[in-house]
Amino acid sequence: MSAQKLLISTIDERITTLLTFVQKQAKRNPEVVFGDGVERSRDSPQLRAFCRELAADSIVLLKNKDNILPLRPPTQQKSLNIAVIGPNAKDRVISGGGSAALKATYVVTPWEGIKSAAPPGSTVRYHIGCYGKHIPNKIISCLIPPAAHKYLPTLENFLKTPNDQPGWLCTFFNNDKDGDISKPVQSFVLNDTRIKLNDFLPEGLTENWSIKLQGRLTMPTTGIYELGLTVAGKTA
Repeated sequence: MSAQKLLISTIDERITTLLTFVQKQAKRNPEVVFGDGVERSRDSPQLRAFCRELAADSIVLLKNKDNILPLRPPTQQKSLNIAVIGPNAKDRVISGGGSAALKATYVVTPWEGIKSAAPPGSTVRYHIGCYGKHIPNKIISCLIPPAAHKYLPTLENFLKTPNDQPGWLCTFFNNDKDGDISKPVQSFVLNDTRIKLNDFLPEGLTENWSIKLQGRLTMPTTGIYELGLTVAGKTA
């Protein structure tokens, strides 16, 4: 637009045409566009095989010394000594953020996949790599320091509700005239610690309301952890 080859009025016209077409098709097929409001996923051996092939074909391998990759079936390969290094090897980094975030039917981390594919008798070791902090006689392994990343990794895989369900309990409350929470309006079990309320609120909320998130956090190893909280609004 700075070159004056494209005008705002032209963009508005094209976008209006596109959105009009989208709305027309949505009205013709409401059961496809809106459905029944229940989130579902499709999972089958055929779809899993297709997704694995698609992911494998997208990998760019820079150097494959001695043809170590791919790991061959146990009957064709002797035991190996494998080092897995990097903070994301054990994290379930499977999708983008914002509107691109989708829940997967199942997740296999690089660490889990390598361990399961390694031939019998193999030694598989892990190290967090560049994000470790060393002090005398002790290693403090932060999840991911804020100096390197904007946010720390999410914790939903280590949370349990008071009823021992995976995730944590999210309860909505209305606030009384003094600002204190009153009786609960509705509760949900969430399997994600990234909570966005811009497109969802339960019925029955007044103008002033609060949510309470409750869960039991159990980490896989003993150590010192860095926890973070990012919120738009007030929190306690």
